Amino acid sequence: MWFDGSDTSTMSFSGSTVTQWRDKSGNSRHANQNTGATFSANSLVFTGSQYYTVTNGTNLFRNVYFAIFVVEAQSGVNPTSFFLGDSAGGVTSGSLHIGYRTNSNLTMAFWAADLDVTGLSGTGVRRLWSFVLPSSGNRFINLNGSNVATYSNNTFLNAMANLLIGSAFAYDFYRGSLFEIVGFNTNLTTAQIQQMEGYLAQKWGLQANLPSTHPYRISSSSTLMRMSNQLATGQTTTTFTATGSVQTFTVPGGVTAIRFYMWGAGGNNQNQNSTIVNSVGGGSGAYLEGTIVTSPGTTLHIIVGVNGGTTLAQGGAGASTFSGSGGGFSGIFSASPAAGNVIAIAGGGGGSGVNGGGNGGGGGYTSGGSGTGNSPGGGGSQSAGGSIGGSQLQGGATGAQGGGGGGGWYGGGAAVNQNNGGGGGGGSSTYIASVLSPVSINGNTGISTNGSNTPAPNESSPYWSSPAGRSAASGRVVFVYSAAPARIYFTGVPITASTNLVFSHPDGRTWKVDSTNVRLNTGTTARLSVYNDPSVYNNSQGAIALFNNNDSTQAVRHAGFTMYYNSFTSNNYDWGWKFFASGTGYIIYNYYGGGWYVGYDSGSDQVLIVTSGDSRRVVWNITPRLSPQFVYV
Repeated sequence: MWFDGSDTSTMSFSGSTVTQWRDKSGNSRHANQNTGATFSANSLVFTGSQYYTVTNGTNLFRNVYFAIFVVEAQSGVNPTSFFLGDSAGGVTSGSLHIGYRTNSNLTMAFWAADLDVTGLSGTGVRRLWSFVLPSSGNRFINLNGSNVATYSNNTFLNAMANLLIGSAFAYDFYRGSLFEIVGFNTNLTTAQIQQMEGYLAQKWGLQANLPSTHPYRISSSSTLMRMSNQLATGQTTTTFTATGSVQTFTVPGGVTAIRFYMWGAGGNNQNQNSTIVNSVGGGSGAYLEGTIVTSPGTTLHIIVGVNGGTTLAQGGAGASTFSGSGGGFSGIFSASPAAGNVIAIAGGGGGSGVNGGGNGGGGGYTSGGSGTGNSPGGGGSQSAGGSIGGSQLQGGATGAQGGGGGGGWYGGGAAVNQNNGGGGGGGSSTYIASVLSPVSINGNTGISTNGSNTPAPNESSPYWSSPAGRSAASGRVVFVYSAAPARIYFTGVPITASTNLVFSHPDGRTWKVDSTNVRLNTGTTARLSVYNDPSVYNNSQGAIALFNNNDSTQAVRHAGFTMYYNSFTSNNYDWGWKFFASGTGYIIYNYYGGGWYVGYDSGSDQVLIVTSGDSRRVVWNITPRLSPQFVYV
């Protein structure tokens, strides 16, 4: 998310009151007024009663690494002054709230897991804050680029309702001016954190407040704001519902991690009834979430557990006739569904017995729950199916009277087939060791309330949709990830790899390809594209590759002090181009060349690499020209 107080085009007004503050990141996380703040001097001014609710802000920073940058000037407390916060409090290691406890004390708090800065002085002081939860090391706070507080762990924020600006919990209100807020729900490197600090410090007149060792204390603004692909875009959600077949998902470009939220199917009620009858109900499916480390182009195979389906593609539940069949597991696989390809499985619930004979057990981790009643089925474990009949990936089946077992890593067992048979056992859940930050919640044993259904675990999740996981209901799988094509930016306006840029000399002649050389000529224009594969540009130095017509085999390269147009080879000559604004054009130089600039020889129209003091150095025109500075993400 990105809220910029200097950009009034992102605001809607009623008089001087800002009714909406729009997100510049492209993710539509707009801040809508509950009570609007006043716009003044490139900031939103809060006086202790105004706040905004962020659209799509639910769970934005939950179970992810994050970095939040805020430029603000606090004017007082009464009794507190929080500028960012959760709409709901009271959840230990959740309920994020950031702001001032007193005029001299600021906190980044996770409710009983607080990180405080003390010893602040003065009001009306403009400050640049960095609030960071990194993937390694400890949670920390920087003030104007200097570390001022560190917490002794980096545990995820485990609960978050709606994100508010100008308040925490809709009653602890901010007093002061908010100039800019930039938030990333992904891990940032130290270099990226410093780049953001440098950008914001320079923009808001705080550059002199950066520590002397900060790399951007004196750097030109044209070197700043180098954000990675995922930082600029934010989260995408893909939902899978039950189809009875295996579904596939290809990991998009730029995605290296997927957070999944998964419910197994619930076991059926007597006679496969849609609600509980005769005081016996099916168990609910298990809940499992975690992060899959992956790479673009990888194909994942997904099964969403079917209520009453018995095949592996339906979740492997056990069948029954008059009692309830088991619920199918929901699972993610690295290839065609098989035990050796499992990434994660949420077990299904066991089916109910008949005529009050017993309830189905819930799916669970590490073991599914056993059914109840007359000779019930046992829950599946991590190494064996439940008795009777449960096996790997398959619930046990029964005849007419007992409940069927739920599907799972190991399926639940079926109840013994007898008069008024008991409920089936729930299937077990599992995940492989590489799944990060797993969370598991056992399904519920069937209830006995006629006309109702056994509730699913974690129905409070924003990714749950009724009736997923309940008895007599199928499962659900949700993927949440950050995805975007790599982009080159001219100050925030994207130029993708398919965009052709025309480079030309100030006299109007465009670059062309003459044999293997890049030359100046009034003939055919060489339309050059930026190329954004990290393997062929130096991300840390901001140097990119240039190719003709987006042809990744034909690179514009520097060899022998001459611009060549040649087959791509992976060396520094190919990707070493950097751009700096100069007047109405751009100075282009070769990173590998150690300060050599792109010039030209007037006698041959040859494009050459020259030293900075060479008279042949040229300020080149680039069309389209989109801004006065070149930055990249």
